[in-house]
Amino acid sequence: MNRYGKKPAMLVGIVLLTLIFTSQLYSMNVFDNIPGSRENVEGYYPGAISGSAANEIVQLAGSNQVVRYVARNATTVTVGNTPAANNLTLAAPPAPASVLDATNASLKLSTTTFNTTHVIEDDAGINYPYAQSGSNWFNTSATRMPFALKNGTPSDPLGYKNLNYWTTFATKWIINSVNDFVRVDLEYPIASSDISGNQSIRIDLRLKLAFNRTVAMDVYVYDNRYGLGWVKANDVPFIFNGDVNEKENTTTVQVRDEHAQALRLTPTPCLNVSLRFTGSNKFRASLYQAQVKQYRAREFQVNGDKWIGFSFDLRGAATVHGFYMHVRSFSITSTENLMLTVFKTNNTSITLSQIGATAATPLYQKPDMLQKVASRTFTGYNGDRPGWFNLTTPVPMATGNYFLVVNSTVNTGQRYSVVVLPWRDDTAIIPRAPQTTVGHTVTRSINKGASWYRANFTISSLQRTVDGAPFKVGLQRGLIPTDINLKINGTAVQNWTMSRTDPFSSTNYEWGRGNWSRQGINARTTTTTFTIPITWNQTRQASFTYNATVPMRVYTEEPGASLLKLSGSAPLWKVSFQFNRTRYASWTGMYFNFTFPSDWSVLNVTCPDGVDYYRSSYVRAISTSRKMYPVNQTLINGLAPALQQLTYTSWFNSPNYTKSVETLLRYNATTLFKTPHFVNGDNMAARVHVQTGDGRAVFNGLVNATLFYPNGTRAFNVASTTINSTAGFVTRYHFNDASLHTFAGPAVGRHLMRVFWFNGSEAGIYYYDAFKVNYSVVGYSITEWLGEGVNQVSGSFFTGANESIPSNLVHMSIDRDDVKPLGIVVNQSISDITFMEFNQTQTVFNPGELVGFTVKMKSNSLFMAHQVSVNVQVVQKFSPDRVVMNLSSAPVTLDYIGGANPEHAFSFTGNFPSGSTGVNAPLRNSLYETRVNVYIDGYFAGTWGSSKTYSVNMGNTTDGTVLAAKIIPAYTGTSFSQLFTRANETVFNEKNMFLMLIESAGGVTLPDILARDFTNTMTSRITNLTVEAVPGEVLTINNTMTLAGALYLENGSVFVNTTSVQVSRYNGSAWVPFHVAGSTTNSSLLARNGTFSGNFLIPSTYNRTMSVKFTWAGVPSVVGTTQTMIINITRYTPSCTITIAGAGIVVLGGVYRNYFTVVVQNTG
Repeated sequence: MNRYGKKPAMLVGIVLLTLIFTSQLYSMNVFDNIPGSRENVEGYYPGAISGSAANEIVQLAGSNQVVRYVARNATTVTVGNTPAANNLTLAAPPAPASVLDATNASLKLSTTTFNTTHVIEDDAGINYPYAQSGSNWFNTSATRMPFALKNGTPSDPLGYKNLNYWTTFATKWIINSVNDFVRVDLEYPIASSDISGNQSIRIDLRLKLAFNRTVAMDVYVYDNRYGLGWVKANDVPFIFNGDVNEKENTTTVQVRDEHAQALRLTPTPCLNVSLRFTGSNKFRASLYQAQVKQYRAREFQVNGDKWIGFSFDLRGAATVHGFYMHVRSFSITSTENLMLTVFKTNNTSITLSQIGATAATPLYQKPDMLQKVASRTFTGYNGDRPGWFNLTTPVPMATGNYFLVVNSTVNTGQRYSVVVLPWRDDTAIIPRAPQTTVGHTVTRSINKGASWYRANFTISSLQRTVDGAPFKVGLQRGLIPTDINLKINGTAVQNWTMSRTDPFSSTNYEWGRGNWSRQGINARTTTTTFTIPITWNQTRQASFTYNATVPMRVYTEEPGASLLKLSGSAPLWKVSFQFNRTRYASWTGMYFNFTFPSDWSVLNVTCPDGVDYYRSSYVRAISTSRKMYPVNQTLINGLAPALQQLTYTSWFNSPNYTKSVETLLRYNATTLFKTPHFVNGDNMAARVHVQTGDGRAVFNGLVNATLFYPNGTRAFNVASTTINSTAGFVTRYHFNDASLHTFAGPAVGRHLMRVFWFNGSEAGIYYYDAFKVNYSVVGYSITEWLGEGVNQVSGSFFTGANESIPSNLVHMSIDRDDVKPLGIVVNQSISDITFMEFNQTQTVFNPGELVGFTVKMKSNSLFMAHQVSVNVQVVQKFSPDRVVMNLSSAPVTLDYIGGANPEHAFSFTGNFPSGSTGVNAPLRNSLYETRVNVYIDGYFAGTWGSSKTYSVNMGNTTDGTVLAAKIIPAYTGTSFSQLFTRANETVFNEKNMFLMLIESAGGVTLPDILARDFTNTMTSRITNLTVEAVPGEVLTINNTMTLAGALYLENGSVFVNTTSVQVSRYNGSAWVPFHVAGSTTNSSLLARNGTFSGNFLIPSTYNRTMSVKFTWAGVPSVVGTTQTMIINITRYTPSCTITIAGAGIVVLGGVYRNYFTVVVQNTG
């Protein structure tokens, strides 16, 4: 399929350079056109697209899909003994304009000049953590120092045992060195007491320690077997860098105890390790932890009677040089010599180690004593480390299975043993890489090779198998594909891999063979041959010859007509192809394959009988960028004969390449603001972003955008092939940032924009909502809640759209009669400068009005002078990128503190814009905010803004000062209510205006200023009202009390417009005059300058409380001329209770008398 409208690049006569160039085009997703495909998209301009309805499906003819028409002709081509420089040349079956489809090509490589040093088997043995003795780290059971040293904390000359845990800094063991040396001896319990067999161990130490200077560490193990004392276990010292802060080092070191002499059996099994630290001078060591793990190997004794055999495979002819293993020598005084012999196996039908073998599994392979291949005697060998044992001269060996047999020249010799790895140690299978089965068969004979059995140990009465490790075979072999990075047509040739159960033979081997599985390489032919390029690393190998066997079939690439449908969220493609068995006279068609880009998905495959036969398992990849779906011969032949050669269709979904759309308010040719919201008179621009499914930019194609009115009719249609940017892997179309549409007329609400992008073979569809917003407010009213001290603004509004549009509601209170400047003490540090103070002449703006600003700065620097400039901007609060005023100062040098000019006041004046035009944004009925940008030494240093700088454009309707601004952000309802505190957010005795602003998230506001003048109704009240008894009396009935207070207005001034206060009392059923003491008619108190006072007699009719009401005369602008209070009084009631508490008889003067005890309680 034509993916990017690239014209054909194939030339007649295919050569290597052409094919390489073609593969590069494929990697760039630039595909060849095929017959009948469209080469461009010029036909998809607006006139070709219907725009009658927003939900209409867009249908476009796409570039033709590639359909592979497969020939019945098939053959296997053999290429014999050909130089690689001639490439892979295959005779083509007869077919017109055919293309090779090759699978599983088998290659045999041969050369007499190439050899490489190669290692097989390659099991590292104990150098790799295979079977470990215990799964956890072991802590010390005893820690000591061999002699007393001056220690830190704790001061224990015999050592400190708490090295078992990751301790805190306070509990570390601190040792001060003596003569630049510290020694610490450690003892560990071993994982198992079973060390009865000969063995070697690897010791891993995990240490946490710190030093104040660099030291070197050596590790010693104590010889518990041979009486050699402390033996050094490492070859090269371990270095620890010093740190003045003594920062801890956490590290793991590995050493090997070749003779396992550090393992002690009695009195308890343990491991003894000594750490020796040496510095260039005295140092301090801090020890936190020292833990150990042990990894164990096994040993088999070998001599003239006892032989050990290691199995290995040659997977092709090779020249063997030698073997790597661990042979140990104990008695160096013996005249015993080590012998190595290579035997062919007795059974070549099983060539690899037995899969799943256990100790009881019979041997399928053993050394054949009659097929000796090579041998060597090592006279007086006395080593004790893993190493290479080379044959006297390299020996050529054929493909097959072999055994290396190790023994010695003395029948009962005690000198040599061979180290192997325990496969099943202890009682459980210990997993090891790469599998848990035996990797290298180890056999043993105790009768000079007369009979063989599997080598094993008996542990706890159980037989445990061992593995041949460490064990390696060094050899030279022939060429394999990966040696030279061999590729055919850019696809790597893989090394041949046999099944683990296959036998090796002269005709069945791995080395020297390769497998190439590339399918459908698109190597066209115009002659009688296919030529496929071969590449390799010619530095490693100049030339070689090969044999190839290639099963192949040919096919033609036919055009499948495609139709693109754009609707919903994913492009939909219909591909059609008419099958014809005799399309070409020279061969008969067998079946065909729909091919498609890898990022497409198949929805159905419908045959001429109308049935969908799609099965997801039939889809397969033919390259990294293409897939195919076969309509196979069985399916075609299963249809009725009359249907077989009709039209087959397949539907696909492709990724949606149109990623996003944004609309913009076009203020002028250079200034655009991203927004989905518009009002009458706004010019709209648009930008479309396109990206591939895997996150890449595209480099051609046409984008089409159509805007529909709310009723579905088309507002405009525009198309472009101009790409403005591919930054960030996104392709951007800007339509030249032109005005695509000017909003006018009554149509408000949702305007659907349908955008699609198309380049013939990829497409994208996107639906975007733009809104024409027309705010309107109904029921706007102000209510006084005098008792609560607030004014309430309420009402409802509409956006003009059915959809909910988040709106920012702003209610403002303005003093119309007083224009006050704004002064703010800022005191904010910006780098070396302090922003001290901000001043603004007013907060209510009118068109053309002169507005002034002052910004005061001072230097904080002690040494440096700075050039400072200031920029003052008035911006839309909710769209701060929209600047309506912009004033800047020239740079001023502020000296350092104490200099000539450390402070400066930057002053600005400018006329507020007239009409609807701002500096770089349309002037809206919006909440505005002033912000200050500061530049120091030519660089932007910071921005300051404050809600105290809120301002508003009144459009020549009023002047004044903003008292308060209340914001309800992102509001999605339609009714609103806001409260203003009368005392400090409104004014009295002056004109007060309540103003409402509405602004959408996209910057659209009310078309007209919505303001209401309002005069507060004043309330009056009595303050400092006191109730007191006259001196010498209490507040009780029939006593006199004094009532006094002051009359004040709500704005805090004295109410002087009234001369008297009437006093009433509530008698239980009605309010009656409360006469002044000494009068039976006067209940009025004289008010002088708002204060009043009088004495009143408390009537005897009240008990605990009495209610008193004060009433005074008001004026038309003052309400609230009544106030009631409750007075608590004391009531005296003459009542008591008498209780007899006790009685008795008493003798007085010989006379008996009765007596009583009485309690009298006042209940009044």
